[in-house]
Amino acid sequence: MPQKVVSDDRLPVAQFTPWKVILSTLTLVYANRNLDSILGITAPEPLARLYSRSYYRATWVAVALDAGFASSMHIQTKWLRDISSVLFSLYYLVYAHEADEKLRKYRATCTVETLRVTWEKMGNPYVRSSRFTSTSRRSPDPTSQASQLISAQAHQGLAILCQTRARIGKHH
Repeated sequence: MPQKVVSDDRLPVAQFTPWKVILSTLTLVYANRNLDSILGITAPEPLARLYSRSYYRATWVAVALDAGFASSMHIQTKWLRDISSVLFSLYYLVYAHEADEKLRKYRATCTVETLRVTWEKMGNPYVRSSRFTSTSRRSPDPTSQASQLISAQAHQGLAILCQTRARIGKHH
């Protein structure tokens, strides 16, 4: 005959509710992943002082948008793809490291479809509407660092496309 398991409320495990367990687990995972930053022993970024803060901010937003749009490009329904690409971009704004990893994976297997989707971000109606509300107050400067960044990303995308075509040409 199986023995009956008796729960004892005096044990410390019985005092934890499920949400406390989940929250403490996520906190420990975060602390484990960022222990070097928490202790202040991270290596200095070699190129950190080379560019301005606005340049880094522009690259952060551009990478998050690219990763979000690339993540949702396989969704067939257009309205769902438009909404999910914005939601994924917001996710990648918070988790910038994951955005870098996502784009690194897509760049390893670069396709014309990936380049097209990341290039045509402004075709999304939600991104387009947010752009009009933010730029209606002032006109954008074409020599700003953000436009230079977009131009640099365009050149990088073309370089990747050319490298991909060169690799395909070698194999055929």
